[in-house]
Amino acid sequence: MCISQGASFQQPLTQNYHVKLKAFRDQSEVLLALRGNSCDAVVLNSPIMHELLRQPEWAGFEIPIAEDLVPADSVIWLRKQQPEMRQLLDRIVQDWHGSGWLLALGRQYQMQASALIIGLHDRYQKAPALKVPVTP
Repeated sequence: MCISQGASFQQPLTQNYHVKLKAFRDQSEVLLALRGNSCDAVVLNSPIMHELLRQPEWAGFEIPIAEDLVPADSVIWLRKQQPEMRQLLDRIVQDWHGSGWLLALGRQYQMQASALIIGLHDRYQKAPALKVPVTP
């Protein structure tokens, strides 16, 4: 099975499933190895795999396991001492959850919504929608 070096699912694959791994520098090399029959399967982040399957050149491939192997949080990084930016980003992400946009996006890509995403939607759906000023 091919993966990217340092992937978070390396340990569960080897310890829980006793999979023999072949690690590559980046995701593009992993995908080339799969297409070139250098490995039987690949493990990548779920959004990447779902997006690939929407493209005709990947029509002969499938995602046989519906749930994520290692559920992982997504994060937004910013420099310390930027409270205004942090507040803005917090509101944007809360709006993504509350409006149902993230749930709809997941459905569009045939991704199973996690309990965390559903819970955050329930938590923030009552919040007023964010109005972000648009500058020309």
